[in-house]
Amino acid sequence: MSMGAPPPGMDEYQRLMAERASAQRRNRLMMGTVLVVAVVAGGVWWTREKKKAVAAQNILDAGGRVAEKDKSEMGAFWNCVTSSEIDVGSFASADQIQQRIESAYFTQQKTFSDHLTTECVPKIERARQVLSAMSTDMPDELKAPYE
Repeated sequence: MSMGAPPPGMDEYQRLMAERASAQRRNRLMMGTVLVVAVVAGGVWWTREKKKAVAAQNILDAGGRVAEKDKSEMGAFWNCVTSSEIDVGSFASADQIQQRIESAYFTQQKTFSDHLTTECVPKIERARQVLSAMSTDMPDELKAPYE
């Protein structure tokens, strides 16, 4: 045996070790790629869900503002028409509202029409203006139904 020649089987061993190292690098690269793709896909999904949640919250907030304004502005009108502090939303039917209006009419029969014209009509007109002005603040999904 000469000093320059590798022992028998050494070339085969080195080739196997090189193949094993190459396979490990390839596996690490593949796992890294899969991990990066998974992280990017998760980020895209999370971003979409976050945007959906923000859009839904904007719709809820807009609905809350409308309900609040409706209750305060239209509430003033209904209080005027019925001559009492009431929440029209608590009534189960239109018949109950009609009964309240009739009751208000019977308590002031001679002046009820003037009362409606001078005090109640301006209140509903104000409510219409206030609620109409809110359409500019509506999310795009609600603009058409709101109008």
